[in-house]
Amino acid sequence: MAIITISREMGSVSQEHIKWISDSLGMVFIGKEAINERMEAKGVSSEMFRQYDEKKPGFIYTLFHGEPDYYLECLKTILYEEVREGNRVLIGRGTNFIFSDIANCLRVKIVASEETKVANLCEWEGFSEATARELIKRSDKERAGYCLFHFNRDWYAHHEYDLVMNASRLSLNKMLSTLKATLEIYSTPEREAHGLKVLRDRALARQVGEAIVLKERLDIRFLEIDCDDGCVILRGLAMSPSVHNRAERIVSKLSGVRVVENNLKIITHAIPRRR
Repeated sequence: MAIITISREMGSVSQEHIKWISDSLGMVFIGKEAINERMEAKGVSSEMFRQYDEKKPGFIYTLFHGEPDYYLECLKTILYEEVREGNRVLIGRGTNFIFSDIANCLRVKIVASEETKVANLCEWEGFSEATARELIKRSDKERAGYCLFHFNRDWYAHHEYDLVMNASRLSLNKMLSTLKATLEIYSTPEREAHGLKVLRDRALARQVGEAIVLKERLDIRFLEIDCDDGCVILRGLAMSPSVHNRAERIVSKLSGVRVVENNLKIITHAIPRRR
């Protein structure tokens, strides 16, 4: 089943509208609340989530804190876990960049004129026109900064999307019809099969990385993980024989792992950590 990522200009459509589209397509919607709940389970507090969610980190945080990287790695792990079976609709958070090379991922952006966006926010939230204009300007700037910081990609660039829809000209029903028609053309059996295999391999790789690095905190430098249909290949520098052996034991017990090819090199002298 396909995956749809939907990026939107603030005020073009609401999260409730996107959920309605998802339900109408018979797809599972993964929204902000669901992601926040999963992030908390992985140790990302609600405060940290608010600090970094679709925002470019401040200069001081990029110098002295590892939180932005931790936030992004947890986000990617959650997203790959969610989409491994396909049939998901994801909203914002750079998902069009995270899944840009997945064959069965349709990357959508919804835009609207400033007049439409201002009118929508005034109606939905009761904002004044001046407040709505300021929020639109700030929100879109933050989303663009977030994507540039984490992915070095341009949120505004139309070539980063497969379908752009204008909410000033298309009703929700017409956007739904457009998505249905596009999916019929876009989602071929070959795309589906290739995309799902890649997603499952990457979801397993992130599960392996989380077990080794985040949960067990094994001292492995320059860790690389490749997965192919349940075969896991580990590369990097293990700082002791026990770390080398523990990594293999931990990975072999994970669900979905058939074979572990342990290519970790054992290092017996200290080397500086990568910054």
